[in-house]
Amino acid sequence: LLAIVATALVTLAVIDLHHLILPDILTLPGTVIGVVASGLPNWPVSFLDATLSAALGYFCMMGLAKAAEAYYGDEAIGQGDWKLVAMLGAVFGSTKLLLIVVAANAIGAAVGLVLIATKGAEGRQKLPLGSFLGVCGLLASLL
Repeated sequence: LLAIVATALVTLAVIDLHHLILPDILTLPGTVIGVVASGLPNWPVSFLDATLSAALGYFCMMGLAKAAEAYYGDEAIGQGDWKLVAMLGAVFGSTKLLLIVVAANAIGAAVGLVLIATKGAEGRQKLPLGSFLGVCGLLASLL
């Protein structure tokens, strides 16, 4: 089951890197898989943790996206990112989700700062948060 999730995360990371989109056809079934897997014997994430992590992850990202859009005057975090965070919450639970989101945003911010430092104003560009989330999700699966 984790192999399916890992494949989806790699696919999502590559798609987001190239096109800045995260297709629902991968994120939504991934969320369902995570919630269903939580009912399996010996699955490390409980049903309650999987469902709450998916919901809270989605709505926290939505709130952050709305705040960022108000600040920047433009979409800063797409709905695909919200759905990917829901998927990660469903699969990995709250503790790993927090680690994934913090690490992905820190790495994304570092990359952004390096781009601005090396390219000046030209370095200010949209970055694929889903790619950072996908890679951090893969790393979290090893923990």
